[in-house]
Amino acid sequence: MRRYGLALFIASWVCGAGYGQSFIAYDNTQNFLGAAFSNGGTGAGITRLVADDITPDPAFQGGGWYISRVVFSVFNGSTNAVTIRPRLRFWFADGAGNSSGVNDPGTYYTPSNPIGYTFNPLSVNPGTVSLFQFSPAPFAFQLPPGTFWAGITFDNVGATASAADTDLFGQGIFGPPTVGSTLDTAFRTTATGSFFSPNNPAGSQFTFGGQDPPPANFGWLFEVTAIPEPTTVGLFGLLLVGAVPAIRRYRQRQQIAALDLAEAKARFGTPPSQE
Repeated sequence: MRRYGLALFIASWVCGAGYGQSFIAYDNTQNFLGAAFSNGGTGAGITRLVADDITPDPAFQGGGWYISRVVFSVFNGSTNAVTIRPRLRFWFADGAGNSSGVNDPGTYYTPSNPIGYTFNPLSVNPGTVSLFQFSPAPFAFQLPPGTFWAGITFDNVGATASAADTDLFGQGIFGPPTVGSTLDTAFRTTATGSFFSPNNPAGSQFTFGGQDPPPANFGWLFEVTAIPEPTTVGLFGLLLVGAVPAIRRYRQRQQIAALDLAEAKARFGTPPSQE
């Protein structure tokens, strides 16, 4: 864990659009603590996975919501301006270990298909933490009904980061959340890897030591939209037929605006792929 004056940047990419009114179900991106944690690795161009426990606001824990926007943080602990590929993974908190009041990552989150996202290489300035946001395809990523784990691993496939640079990428430390809650704990895998869809990944929970340690919590935000009733979906589909050109133009404007912001702060490349 590193604690020093870190710059915080924000970039975005729009790869989908939500329907209806959206709400913040969990937000731990408002209180940046000027510290960060590198995932670590073995010099093979891919890191360990580090995850944080996420408990959405109780109002959204009963089901019936899909995630329409995700924000996550990336820390470049190297001294080089390089690109890196983040890969997002999710688990239920139903694993065997429980050293902090929340169970380890257990069952991989698979509502119908496993949920995971891999981004094309993006750039982060050395010694900085950047926040990135994207919108999953509508209805594809339903909000888990209770506490879950959200994690990131990094690799240098198609990126300019060296193996040594890659091991120094991680996440910014934030807290406390302004919406939802999280315990003072994080999880790190024992091995390096992509960790797409395995149950019960080997690893352990940890906290930060030392004098006046920051919480072991990272920058995540999950915005949700209500899943409409089937009749509402059918009606929306009928109304959408004549609106396709306008929506396409609107999405193009959104993407151009997002790309301009990303160019100014940290280049994304193309939208993430769902694995």
